[in-house]
Amino acid sequence: MAPVMGGFMKRITGFMLAALLLGVIPAVVPVPATADAAELAQETPLMIIRFNQPTIDYPMPLYNTVSRALQVKPSAMFDVVSVAPHAKESHNQSYYNKMAAQNTDKVLSTLHEIGLPDSRIHVSKVIDSVASSEVRIYVH
Repeated sequence: MAPVMGGFMKRITGFMLAALLLGVIPAVVPVPATADAAELAQETPLMIIRFNQPTIDYPMPLYNTVSRALQVKPSAMFDVVSVAPHAKESHNQSYYNKMAAQNTDKVLSTLHEIGLPDSRIHVSKVIDSVASSEVRIYVH
């Protein structure tokens, strides 16, 4: 029963944020210049999703975090940074990059499901000294 309820909650979550966004987003949103991954490393992320287990339950916390950010700043823009671990052996780096990209795609899909349009999201990639793939979300 949990998988059915989880899917239901994702849809409800999406509808709730979509309604919130429809109430605060103008028809055209200017896209400001966003920082690159190196500049963002100096900032504190709004949220870090660590993919260090087979199943990560991040959709609801992501929804809550994005909702709060939009309540504080309705015109908020989001930087999504895909973080791949630095491989000890160079031939493994492409595997880590691929895993980080897949995890970032999952997070982006969730952001779209909850109603955040591409015009408010900037995506970048970085390799860092982390134990597992991460997706860092910054707000501007």
